[in-house]
Amino acid sequence: DLHVRSRRQRQMCIRDRRQPQIYDKIFDDIDNLTLRGVAAIQDNDIATLGELMNINQGLLNALLVSTPELERGIQLARDTGALGAKLTGGGGGGAMLALCEGEAHAEEVTKTLNSGGLTAMAFSFGGQVK
Repeated sequence: DLHVRSRRQRQMCIRDRRQPQIYDKIFDDIDNLTLRGVAAIQDNDIATLGELMNINQGLLNALLVSTPELERGIQLARDTGALGAKLTGGGGGGAMLALCEGEAHAEEVTKTLNSGGLTAMAFSFGGQVK
């Protein structure tokens, strides 16, 4: 199966790190972004959270865990005004999250993704946003 083989190749690239100091730095940066993301959530600062998501996605792409289809969906979401968008899960499987401001905006991003041939659904979490 091409999908499984492709995922294995990505995992091997990460494990076979020929530039360990570079990959270690990327993983450290991802850890730091995650902690900053937690702080942004605690502060209800969705603009910062979106920016951190976008930076994190760039690092995940550098680790070869993203796919062209994920990158296309992420770009479509961003082009439609998503505050941030990134893959979720282990990568390679085709799942992403887009952070939107309000239900109407989430529906607009969902419609754009679906119109682009992707399968998307909108959902929300409780809490107030600044």
